[in-house]
Amino acid sequence: AEIRAAAAWAIANLETPGDVADALVARLRSESEPEVRVRLYQALQNQERFDVGVTSVIATEQDLAARLAGYQLLALEVARIRDSALAVQFDELAVPRLAELAISGVNMNQRLNAVIALRQANTPTAIQALAGIRARSGETKIVQAATMK
Repeated sequence: AEIRAAAAWAIANLETPGDVADALVARLRSESEPEVRVRLYQALQNQERFDVGVTSVIATEQDLAARLAGYQLLALEVARIRDSALAVQFDELAVPRLAELAISGVNMNQRLNAVIALRQANTPTAIQALAGIRARSGETKIVQAATMK
């Protein structure tokens, strides 16, 4: 698992990773280790295109860190391709969970990453969720991060 995670992390950080999206998605669908799945989602962020059917994998994620990494991948893809159907999927699947995680995540990193994903997606529903986070959160860093500039 450590080697698979390191390989995916290396792909995520390559300047020119090549087109390995299909292989990453195939690996993601069969990977049992949450840490490796996190790195696979991060590697997919570095791909020009990938099968957005990976949304079904994200929807069934049991591990919180892997699910958050999947939501971040979707947020970036929503912002990148501006596909209304994908934006609707993101709004339905991720926005409520990200909004709650931004308020009640177990650590600051989770809370900030949830806010960042909402900001990146920049859908009307995500922007509305950010307003709710600003109103509900008592943490200055979270409120500042949820403020669209």
